[in-house]
Amino acid sequence: MEKKEQKKIDASTEKAQEKAQKKKRGNVQNLTPWKAGQSGNPKGRPKGKRNLSTLLREALEKLAVNPKTGAKIIVDGQEMTYQELLIQQVLVKGIVKGNDKTIELIFDRLEGKPRQKIDFNDESEDRENRFSDIRKLVSILTHGESTSEEKDSSEETV
Repeated sequence: MEKKEQKKIDASTEKAQEKAQKKKRGNVQNLTPWKAGQSGNPKGRPKGKRNLSTLLREALEKLAVNPKTGAKIIVDGQEMTYQELLIQQVLVKGIVKGNDKTIELIFDRLEGKPRQKIDFNDESEDRENRFSDIRKLVSILTHGESTSEEKDSSEETV
């Protein structure tokens, strides 16, 4: 069974190569499909290579140092990490300076964004009024005039 599958793959590869040669476009080898079990990126990411978020976390966990003097930053008798200084700066910007967006982001990170429930089965009168208003607006935008219902109601008021 594997031989049949291999023949199918070989046949499709040959067809792709013939097609490319006829058109004389691009690299023929790029048009061949991968063989069964073959990776598209065989070398992959090198072992031990750390991504950006890992490097950032490691940098934030280090003790904070004053860039001018090289001395460790100490607040209330305790050495501070860059992470603690960052949090302190965010809190100062949000709370002391009164930046609403920063406060919102702090709460979103702590508690998660609030869920909003939308009830699609609401059969209230308000819902019908909203749909009626939408219909009127669409009619005005598409036809440049109000609907017959609106004309009838305007004639009654006159």
